[in-house]
Amino acid sequence: MDKPKKAIIIYKKAPLHYKENLVPAIISIIVFSKFFYNSNHDLKDFTENYLKIDYKEYIFKSRTLLYSRIIKDFYINQNNMEKITTIITRFLDDKYLDDESHNRKKKNKQSDVIGAWRKIINPDD
Repeated sequence: MDKPKKAIIIYKKAPLHYKENLVPAIISIIVFSKFFYNSNHDLKDFTENYLKIDYKEYIFKSRTLLYSRIIKDFYINQNNMEKITTIITRFLDDKYLDDESHNRKKKNKQSDVIGAWRKIINPDD
C-alpha cells in the first residue's frame, strides 16, 4: 500500500479530534501528489467545488503556493477547523474509494451480470 492510501485510511478511521491534526497531511496529499489531480490546473476543481474559494490563476502555477494559501486560509484560523475537516471528509468520500469498497462494487456488478444472464437462459426462474 502506498503512502497516500495509508494516510487516507488513517484519516478516515480517526475520531474527529484527531482528524483536525491530520488535515495538513491530507491537504498535502491532495495538492502535492498526483493521486487525485494530475495537473495544477485540475486543482481548481478542489478549490472551487469543495473549499468554495476562487483563487487567482497565478496560485495554480505552483502547488507549494496553493498549499500554503489553503493552510493560511483554513488551518491557521482555528474557527474553521471543524469546517475544513468536514470538507476534507466529504472530498475523500466523493473522490477516494478504498480497495474494500471498490471490490464490493465490482462484486455487486458481477453478480448483477450473472443474474441477468440467468434470466435470459432460464426465464422461468
